[in-house]
Amino acid sequence: MCDNATQEDNLHNLSQITHWLNQELYDKAKHDELPLLFVELRWLLERASQLRFFVSGESSHFQPIIDSVNQWILTIQNNKKIAQLSQSQVESIELNGIQNQNILRDKKKRQLIAFLASRGQNDKVNDYRATYLLLCLEMAKLTKFTSRINDTLDNTRFLTDKNREFLLPFLPTISEFDSLFDLHKTLDEIKQSDLYGFWQSKNTEAMQAYIKKVRERKPRKGATLRIDTQSATDSELVNFKIKEEIQQFFLPVDNYVNQNTGIVKQKKSKPETIEPEVIENESFTDDITGDVVLPLSTINENIENDVTNNTEINEPQHEIKEAYNQVTPKKRISPAVDIIKAKQQSDAMRKKSMYLSTDTRVASDYEIDTLIKELYAVLSQINIDYSHSDDSSEHNESLKLSQKEQICIFLLAVLLSGSTQIFKTESWWQNAYYVAKYEFSFTPARAVLDDRFNQDFSQKNKSSLNLFFPEKVSTLLYVFANSFNLDDKDEFDEKYVSTLQNQATEYLKKINKAYQTRLSFNKVLDYLKVTLTRRGEDNAIIDIIRMQPIHQTAALSYINASQKNMIYTHQTLFSSLQKTVNVEEQADNLSIHDYQDLALVDLVALPEDEEFYRDDIDPQMGTALLLNEEKLKNKWILPLKDKLLALFKITDVTPEKFVERHNFFMDYLYILMGLSSGYRPVIETFGRLQDIDVYTSAYFISDKENRVDDGIGRFIYLPEIAVLQIKNYIAYLHQYSQFYYRKQQIVAQELDKVLHSQQGIILYLTIENDQIIAESQQNNPWIAQRIAQYANLPLNWYRHHIRSLKNTGMSLYGQAFNDINHFTPDIIGTWMGHTDELGYDYFDITSGLKRSQLRDLASLINTKLAEYGFEAIDICQWINLDKE
Repeated sequence: MCDNATQEDNLHNLSQITHWLNQELYDKAKHDELPLLFVELRWLLERASQLRFFVSGESSHFQPIIDSVNQWILTIQNNKKIAQLSQSQVESIELNGIQNQNILRDKKKRQLIAFLASRGQNDKVNDYRATYLLLCLEMAKLTKFTSRINDTLDNTRFLTDKNREFLLPFLPTISEFDSLFDLHKTLDEIKQSDLYGFWQSKNTEAMQAYIKKVRERKPRKGATLRIDTQSATDSELVNFKIKEEIQQFFLPVDNYVNQNTGIVKQKKSKPETIEPEVIENESFTDDITGDVVLPLSTINENIENDVTNNTEINEPQHEIKEAYNQVTPKKRISPAVDIIKAKQQSDAMRKKSMYLSTDTRVASDYEIDTLIKELYAVLSQINIDYSHSDDSSEHNESLKLSQKEQICIFLLAVLLSGSTQIFKTESWWQNAYYVAKYEFSFTPARAVLDDRFNQDFSQKNKSSLNLFFPEKVSTLLYVFANSFNLDDKDEFDEKYVSTLQNQATEYLKKINKAYQTRLSFNKVLDYLKVTLTRRGEDNAIIDIIRMQPIHQTAALSYINASQKNMIYTHQTLFSSLQKTVNVEEQADNLSIHDYQDLALVDLVALPEDEEFYRDDIDPQMGTALLLNEEKLKNKWILPLKDKLLALFKITDVTPEKFVERHNFFMDYLYILMGLSSGYRPVIETFGRLQDIDVYTSAYFISDKENRVDDGIGRFIYLPEIAVLQIKNYIAYLHQYSQFYYRKQQIVAQELDKVLHSQQGIILYLTIENDQIIAESQQNNPWIAQRIAQYANLPLNWYRHHIRSLKNTGMSLYGQAFNDINHFTPDIIGTWMGHTDELGYDYFDITSGLKRSQLRDLASLINTKLAEYGFEAIDICQWINLDKE
């Protein structure tokens, strides 16, 4: 039996296969194509499982792969509501293959789909298709094999073409081999043999026709020739060319045979540890207040070394290079001075945003309109074939762009992405249906938990998202990439970007001179950020689109982004560009089938139909402490509540049973209050009963870990369920303090202390010498260990969870700009205890917040609590049992 490490590695490998299938099949196929493709995929896997090499010994290796693919198909069919074919349709495809030739369009970018839609005319070809599909799935488990997989799919599909029938006699019959090792050896021997003599003895006429065709074929300009087709002899030419073809079938088998000794997964190295650093200046004393002020520059903490039991994980400062003052107040000053300071700080925090409408560094609508139309005038003259046929690809790859055309495509990509980072990603784009997309990686620091905790309850985080572009922009980028000598790389070096940026700056100067504009490269680069910020979009999502770090503002790194967040936010930019250039056509009504022409709208519009995107609306990246709501409910809250309610039925009133019952209720109350308030896990978490007004639901939070005086704090409102539970808790404390006053005076006194706000709300009990007493070890590490029996998480998990909630793919807190019920960041800052949005500590009348907004947020949280299974439990029922 394999060890746990091997099992985890196997599961990871199988997940790589499903990731590849999602990327190459589900993402690139239309919904009505998927049922046909699934039938052919299953048919090929079944055929492979009946071959001699599979039955003789390879089944143990390939059967888990086949099972994983079949499970993936079932998951897609169930979750994505894929249409089901009739039995007669399935039987027709299994017998004759897919007959819909429309699926074969765009073969250059949909290799797997084209492969599945090309059924061979004889058993030998179909055996090759089945076997090499397995090898492609095998290679999908290994990194950096995308190019080899695509080449293998194409070369195997070519066997179904009449133009490649000449190759079949050279290929051995797969059904005759007992193992892939034997096939590997035979293919290697064929490469070393005299292929010219073999072909001459079989079919001289066909060989001569092949030689004539090869010699007449003109090489691409600038291509490096491995053999001179004009000067080489017939023997040299045939042997070289056929060996090249055989090599394409040899390499996938070679990768499989040698994987245990020569192929390893490439793993990213762990980033260097950033040492914590605090930059201080000399302190000074305020002449008016007497406060001691210590200017701080930046605090940089490592998440790996953070003690998350008691403090926030990696709490960032607002600006990397901006100083903050740490103030030690001598005395409380007047409220009037407080109000003045609050306004000054709030105004200073917002002053920078004023440049969005007044600063000359921001591009005007006229300047952007001029730029886009100037770019279009150049790009529309390029002789590009916008279809996706094999001929169009060859035509486009042979195009030679002028420097001006390269600059225009570069500026267009920068304008639409708000960044030059697109040219530094491993893959610029991946083809989607009618639109283009490129995938980029992004992993927030809070997306991981250290070894002390587990992510069993966490939402599944991904490390990548897609940014969508209009389809013809993708073709422009494809031609752009082919106009550079990248030395088989998929990314630009810095020298390419730097050179293009300098050339773009000079080109913009010419536009300025001709149209009296003041364009600059930075204006073009910042236009996306400026436009989306003006529209009220979430700053965190904007930074993700621009592939910038989002840890510059506290609380932003709590964000959980979904693919739909990206689409809706980026769509706002395209809508703005359409309005700017006065284009009213909708993208789904465009001449998307008129491939030869480039219209202005093709540069600035995306289809509005969500069918074009078909990406998950669930959170995909962000804090690992956003928990899966179903798991939270079914594996944590409901079992705990059910256990608690079951104790009502037990009439055993021994001290041990009372302590067990009481402590389970404390667990329930702790989790309920955490999700209700977002209280930081400090000493006396959740404060004391005097901090809660059960009549108005007002809740005072001191945040005393941030302040010298615990009398300074902020108010929020508790959800209704939490308030009712606190009322029941007060009645419970009152009745049991009386009940135990004569029997167990020590525990009665402890209950009285909580009731009269002499100690914190949370009170765990234990038994010592037959006496019920307060748990002496009760502190945050002790509570964390106790809560770990349900879920091993940092104590501040509930702050992250509520902050990161989503609603149908959209953030509850940062988007829905036209939704009058959405919650703005300052409301969430109040609830979280963050001061970035207001620049002020005291969330009172000076903040300008409406109490009704805080009540609305409490109502939302109350709804979520009810969905999780919480209810206000009448724990006074126990007193009746105990009295009996």
